[in-house]
Amino acid sequence: MAKKASTKKEATKKEALNVEGAKTVYRKVSNINRIDFMALIWVSGANPNGNPSDRNYPRIDSNGLGVMTNVCLKRKLRNRIQDMGDDIYIQTDERCSDGCTSLEQRLKERKYEDLDTEEEYRTQVCCDWYDVRAFGQVFAFAGASFGIRGPVTIQHAKSVDPVEVETYSITKSVNGKETKGMASDRMGENHVVKSGLYVLKGSINPRYAEKTGFDEEDVEKLKEALCTMFEGDESSARPAGTMSVEQVYWWDHGCKNGKYSANKVFDQLKIEHEPDVIPSKFSDYKISVDKLEGLEMKELI
Repeated sequence: MAKKASTKKEATKKEALNVEGAKTVYRKVSNINRIDFMALIWVSGANPNGNPSDRNYPRIDSNGLGVMTNVCLKRKLRNRIQDMGDDIYIQTDERCSDGCTSLEQRLKERKYEDLDTEEEYRTQVCCDWYDVRAFGQVFAFAGASFGIRGPVTIQHAKSVDPVEVETYSITKSVNGKETKGMASDRMGENHVVKSGLYVLKGSINPRYAEKTGFDEEDVEKLKEALCTMFEGDESSARPAGTMSVEQVYWWDHGCKNGKYSANKVFDQLKIEHEPDVIPSKFSDYKISVDKLEGLEMKELI
């Protein structure tokens, strides 16, 4: 294999590694700081994240708090990033943009097998797909067996107070299969969270960002995706106007190691309401943010 020669393309902020007999490999240059963020999500008359193992009932923990899993949240962020024009590796069937019906086929279409080393493979998939360089990915296919640890981590979002779930019986206007009279499949249930304020917490690790190439441009797109997470996400379970991101809080530590732990940063956000009030709207909550010395907080909405 010929010796690698490195050149810089300032227009795209990428370093090209040209290898004889192999596909050109690009590595995005990242120089971001440690970042923590939180988002407040208001739910009213929607099923924010149904549990398929429990009749699609809204997820609730042992304390009665509503839950949106990190997988659900990253799916919505992937969709928004895809809407912005970036390529996404983990695409849903209804949003498939390349005609591929599996992840393995999506890899084959890019002809990564032409690359000579695993490091080149890692570099190229990070460059090609936003969600890989953001959230990481495990590749377990013929010719590709390795994992990439992404810099962006997101916790399960939980409601501030226990949520009340309302269940409505529904019927279809026609039988699904040929039968006499009304078939049993015409009956069903619709579960919604009456109202609730969910809190999303996340962080960006600059060390992993350097490895995947998650750069400043990617950070700005993540900000926009967080603020507009539910745009274009409407469905029968989440009608338009029933879910919204009310505020996003953003802490840039100004250094790679971080000035404070993520837990200490997250604890600065105080969410309260009057003891005798059952919150039915976002404005029923009183929200304040304590300041940590030397750490700036920005509100993105």
